[in-house]
Amino acid sequence: MARRATTTAGHRRISHSAGRHRGDAGNLRHRPATHARHCPPAPVADALTEPTPLGKETGTYERIFNASPVGLLLSRMDTLQVTAVNNALLQLLGLERHEVVNGSEKDLKLLPDTHSDTPLTPVPTRLTHVDGSVRDALIAVHILRLGNTRYRLTAVTDAKTLYKTFNALSESEARYRQMFDDNLGVKLIVDPNDGRIVNANKAAARFYGHPAETLRGLYIGELNMAPASTIRARLQEATKSEGVLFETQHRLASGETRDVEVYAGPIVLDGHKLLYSTVHDVSLRHQAQGALQREQALAKATLDAIGDAVIRCNSAGHVEFMNRHAEELTGRGLDNARGQPLADTLRLSDEDSDKELTLAVPRQDEVQPNKLIARIHTANREVITQVTTARVDHEAGFVVVLHDITSLRQLSRKLGFQASHDPLTGLINRREFERQLAAHITQAHHKDDSHALCYIDLDQFKIVNDTSGHRAGDALLAQVGELLVHGVRRSDIVARLGGDEFGLLLTHCDVTMAENIAAKLIHDIGQMPFMWESKQFHIGASIGMVLINDGTHSLEEAMSTADSACYLAKERGRNRYVIHVNQEDTVIQRQREMEWLRHLHGAMSTDGFQLHYQRIQPLAAQPRRPQQFEFLLRMNDPDGGDPIRPDSFIPAAERFGMMPAIDRWVIEQTCTLLKRLGPEAPILVYVNLSGHSLAHSEMVGFATRALRESGINAHQIGFEITETAAIGNLSQAHRFIDALSALGCPFALDDFGSGLSSFAYLKNLRVQKLKIDGGFVRDALQDPVSYAMVEAINHIGHTLGLETVAEWTDSQELIEEMRSIGVDYVQGYAVDGGPQPVDTLEETLFNRGLISAEPQDPPSDRG
Repeated sequence: MARRATTTAGHRRISHSAGRHRGDAGNLRHRPATHARHCPPAPVADALTEPTPLGKETGTYERIFNASPVGLLLSRMDTLQVTAVNNALLQLLGLERHEVVNGSEKDLKLLPDTHSDTPLTPVPTRLTHVDGSVRDALIAVHILRLGNTRYRLTAVTDAKTLYKTFNALSESEARYRQMFDDNLGVKLIVDPNDGRIVNANKAAARFYGHPAETLRGLYIGELNMAPASTIRARLQEATKSEGVLFETQHRLASGETRDVEVYAGPIVLDGHKLLYSTVHDVSLRHQAQGALQREQALAKATLDAIGDAVIRCNSAGHVEFMNRHAEELTGRGLDNARGQPLADTLRLSDEDSDKELTLAVPRQDEVQPNKLIARIHTANREVITQVTTARVDHEAGFVVVLHDITSLRQLSRKLGFQASHDPLTGLINRREFERQLAAHITQAHHKDDSHALCYIDLDQFKIVNDTSGHRAGDALLAQVGELLVHGVRRSDIVARLGGDEFGLLLTHCDVTMAENIAAKLIHDIGQMPFMWESKQFHIGASIGMVLINDGTHSLEEAMSTADSACYLAKERGRNRYVIHVNQEDTVIQRQREMEWLRHLHGAMSTDGFQLHYQRIQPLAAQPRRPQQFEFLLRMNDPDGGDPIRPDSFIPAAERFGMMPAIDRWVIEQTCTLLKRLGPEAPILVYVNLSGHSLAHSEMVGFATRALRESGINAHQIGFEITETAAIGNLSQAHRFIDALSALGCPFALDDFGSGLSSFAYLKNLRVQKLKIDGGFVRDALQDPVSYAMVEAINHIGHTLGLETVAEWTDSQELIEEMRSIGVDYVQGYAVDGGPQPVDTLEETLFNRGLISAEPQDPPSDRG
């Protein structure tokens, strides 16, 4: 006979109450109260060990569970995770619900052995309240299975409350004498030895259709339709235990059969051990359950038949149901996901940035469904879905419906791409280029920023078309388009305007950088080999350029001006670039450059430069590595103001060929300082080299002599070369890096990311560090593209075995984000408050215990 693991609270009370009396139900005699103190009734927890799993009855059982005066705790057998606790136990312990639910039963210390998988009959224990008070209690454990999961139901009864209940029962004994006969529930008293019915109440007579006197003469086997062996086994089991609950079928006097639920427990009457049975007619419940099961099967078949994924969650956001499509989409089966938080089953990310999204649970007062578009990563593919969440009602929770729109999105993107891109080269077309150019013109009007517009026309392209046909011309245009994309920065915009004309928008770009990029593109196009049917062609390019700033009036004006400048470049001999500026601007620019030239000559003759240092801080402990700094150049203000930053005077110095002399001064001053610190000082100083110095034929020899004559440790000085300078002077960069690396000097590639053409050359440059361009780092917390660029550059650097440095880290939040990405070093105002005069470096090193000698006054020839 299969034994049901639960009893009702009322059944428990009747079982133990009957055990305290003698005589039959109509003649009950009181037993001494002391006996009741030694035989307390079992906790009511048995009544809730298996709530119905079907339909709306679940809410009823939950309310019974929460309203029970006995403390109840439900936890999983495998993990001991608490899934439910009622108010009575929370009051006994003095805890809040959120302090218990989802925690471990072990932490509550209700029992010494929380891993036991066997039931525990009531045993005395002592509970400690959070306020320190201790009270006596009885505790019992029941094991049950709900679905495929085994649970522990722990019941705790306050002994004080229990004893009060016993006294109340004793005081109202007269009322309970009539309870058996007048009880509306069907009650039988059976002799377990032969199965004879000893007594039956009025409700039993009405239910079975036999007079009570007739029932008292029948044997239980005449009512119960189970086999005789099963009946005997149940009688014996009920006699030996505290009581059993089972379902069977009983025959009425009319011959009709009813499904019944029977609870049978032992009692003692007149010295005889009998069984007290309560019979419930559950025929209607079984019919309802069958109908509900059929409806559920139909609903499941319907949900599996539709094309959308459907997930139902309870009000706490835990999964209750998933259809087949949801299982396939999430990669988790219903059995695995049931009871788990929705966020653990359904992981969504933003369609564009791919950052993780948190699905908002609908509020109880929300009527309209919530909708969003999200990306789901499955084992085999990425799916774009329209996610709809809708609340069912306040108690039932909510439903999530996921509609796969991947194909629709792909079609939309394809149509959008075709509308805005040139089908031959894959570049954006003239219409899209002019749209983006107009946006940058507007941006330049509102911000102190400048861009450069380049109008490119290919030279000798007509020869290829005329001699080899349009197929050859199309192939050449595609090859040029690819070269342009790889020849500019990632932030720049490349377009095919039509025919053999291309457009470039160099964003956030000054005139010097624009000239360098234009010159490099003209060189690369001129050197590009093009073969077609064993014929080799060489072409050129003419570029017209105009600056986009707050003086640019309109899109039409900018395009027309750039076109005119391109025409002028062709007139001047082709294969060159021309920058269009008005005469007034040219005069003003010339005056400014001459003023800076005068200041630079004065600084060189009067030792008017000075060095500042900024710390390069590691994001992981490096106890045996030297302290690293970057030396930064400043020029004394002729008017006595603050030192002038290099971005103000370097363009003029580069234009008039003064950078090699300035860089030699920096190297000399750095060697002098390192010589004073000594070769054992744990310090590594990086100095910057310009592209002009890198290309200077004598710079390698000068730097080598400076290191050898000063006698410093070559490992103490490193060189930073900007990305554009290294790529623009690749052969000279190789020569300089190889020579100084042979002495032991480390190298860093500065501003990496500002010109992404260097990716192809990076693996051939012997550098040890990549300094991620500060523009990407600064915007990483607000701009997903900048964040992705930082991640990509960091990954590439680590793949090549290089250390990475994030520049322009101006907040602690940004430093922590760089740490989470895996960047090795940070540099910026959040590290040490900004660059400091190099005169204070020795004191800083001494205070940090890195050098033992106190700092001395610097020599008078230092700037």
